[in-house]
Amino acid sequence: MSDEPELRRDPVTGRWAVIAPARARRPIGLPGHGPTPRTAGGRHPCPFCPGQEGETPHEVYAVRDPGSPPDGPGWQLRVVPNMYPAVSPAAPAGSGAGGGPFAPAPGFGHAEVLIDCAEHHTSPTELTGGQLAEVFRAYRARMRAFSADPRLAHVAVFKNVGAEAGASLAHAHSQLIATPFVPELLQAELTA
Repeated sequence: MSDEPELRRDPVTGRWAVIAPARARRPIGLPGHGPTPRTAGGRHPCPFCPGQEGETPHEVYAVRDPGSPPDGPGWQLRVVPNMYPAVSPAAPAGSGAGGGPFAPAPGFGHAEVLIDCAEHHTSPTELTGGQLAEVFRAYRARMRAFSADPRLAHVAVFKNVGAEAGASLAHAHSQLIATPFVPELLQAELTA
């Protein structure tokens, strides 16, 4: 099996699923990464903390101090491509699915990580009202950027807080995934 993300259609329900083998190689930085309550500890140094910007891909969006350089300290919020993406902009957006019962297609899309704040907060409840406002402004800015690509049809924004929810790092962050299809259940709700 290739490490490239792939979209597969369930032959029974007709729903699409994302298969992303490379995500299994994510570093687990949370202690007790099994389904147990998370502590405020985590990986040190945290790759999402200021001074560790070289541990992430180049930022695609940031709120930062005037005059501070990209990919360096001086930021309040950063958005970077996900190092272990569920979908990939490198995968061509094919118009037709492949053969076989699962109708595989390239896992085209964009996967980004929005680092909520420079402080090593581990829960969104620790953010100030101003920080939360910046998070929502960043969601809007990234959704607008994705909407400019006619190959994309849907953006999902989600937060995994703690290992039990699927997070691999404790630092408060969100994920954005843009795909060329609208999930079937959402499309049914929109149609209704």
